[in-house]
Amino acid sequence: MPSSSTAFETRWSEYQRTSSLGAVQLGASRDGIRSLFGEPDSVGSGFRRQPKTRIWLFGAVEFHFDTDGRLFLIYTEDEHGKERVIAKSDAAS
Repeated sequence: MPSSSTAFETRWSEYQRTSSLGAVQLGASRDGIRSLFGEPDSVGSGFRRQPKTRIWLFGAVEFHFDTDGRLFLIYTEDEHGKERVIAKSDAAS
């Protein structure tokens, strides 16, 4: 599913070619990610083990932010539901 963010789609295509996250850094703030990609397609809450996290969705890619508003996980699933962690921080608060 494509994102409504052209900036995200451009960087995602680059990631798929190079496996480089470029300017996207774990630990980035929500404002930092917003400045790169614009507004997310949707926003959700966390999950059972970390209910206070926030998840921003751009297309099929999830950006997970900890309770301090810092990016700690980038995650996606393919069309068959196969999980793929793109980047993960060891220290999520």
